[in-house]
Amino acid sequence: MPESLLGRMGWIVRPMSLQDARQVITWQYPEPYDVYNLAHTDEVVEELTAGSYRAAADGKTVCGFFCTGQDARVPGGNYSDPALDVGLGLRPDLTGQGRGEAFVADILDYLQPTVPVRLTVASFNQRAQRCYGALGFETVGSFRAPHGDFVLMRAAWQTGRPKA
Repeated sequence: MPESLLGRMGWIVRPMSLQDARQVITWQYPEPYDVYNLAHTDEVVEELTAGSYRAAADGKTVCGFFCTGQDARVPGGNYSDPALDVGLGLRPDLTGQGRGEAFVADILDYLQPTVPVRLTVASFNQRAQRCYGALGFETVGSFRAPHGDFVLMRAAWQTGRPKA
């Protein structure tokens, strides 16, 4: 997909570039969200630039990112039901400010999914679960992975809002 604008946030969406990936791996989340900190390795940069990752940027500064498909899955989860798996991240200094709902809604408007959308969320991350719940996502499962416990959340989506 070419560059385009995220409506509510006003950020540009573009394929994750090498420069974008190098910004993202420097992000440092505070505890307990530090589980989202990425390793500063060439392998992580390669993963961010080789797959389905997109940067959401305000000019040259990456404000968030998202990915789809296999890249959005956590090993150990049951992903057998048909759905579009979406993973996302917001720059640490932008979290906890009520921006999450608009960011997720913009991503879903951008993707225009034709199947239900599934998110995998760390079990402890009640803030994200509340955000996703406000957009119509419901918890449909949980699992334990080597690096933590997770819940699966799922919703149908129409451009601009969840399906009723």
